[in-house]
Amino acid sequence: MKCIHNIVVCLCFLSIIIVSCGKQTNIEPNILDIRQVCKLATLECYYHNLIEVKNASGLKQWIDYESRVKLGIDVSSIDIKVNNTKVTVYIPNSKIIGEPKITIPSIDVLTEKPGFFGGLFKSPISKENQVEAVSKANENCKKTVQENQQLMQNAQNRAMKIIENYISQIGEMTGKQYQIEWKFIKSEE
Repeated sequence: MKCIHNIVVCLCFLSIIIVSCGKQTNIEPNILDIRQVCKLATLECYYHNLIEVKNASGLKQWIDYESRVKLGIDVSSIDIKVNNTKVTVYIPNSKIIGEPKITIPSIDVLTEKPGFFGGLFKSPISKENQVEAVSKANENCKKTVQENQQLMQNAQNRAMKIIENYISQIGEMTGKQYQIEWKFIKSEE
């Protein structure tokens, strides 16, 4: 749903630019506009997992958590070169934008019960363990998302499609047909 919302907002933004400019022939794709539309090209993912921490008595606890992660490109790293109708776009790889938003929906967690009649039981989680759990969840979530090449590629493709649409609309306004060449750059991490 957020995906559709982002695309609609982006198209509205581009329509406003087109309508307000009228039929002008002296405009061409520019870096400031591309950076603005790329801010809208984020992919928001939902992630659900369990993590293990030890409570004060050394018993293992399993904590269920959810997170939201935004993927996109670093808009400050984008650059373009316009040579007549050839537009070269320098674009970084997608990455996690900001920190994942971690939520632990319940204060009750599963804890191991030692001894002959061992097993799992529900028990409260201490503040210290909750802080540790959120920290571990954050690390786990980042690592898992960064390793998901298909997800990262989807975020990259989304940004590229929005840039391509922006350049095409500029071309329609000016009567030019731009050819886009993509150059991928390594983002600084």
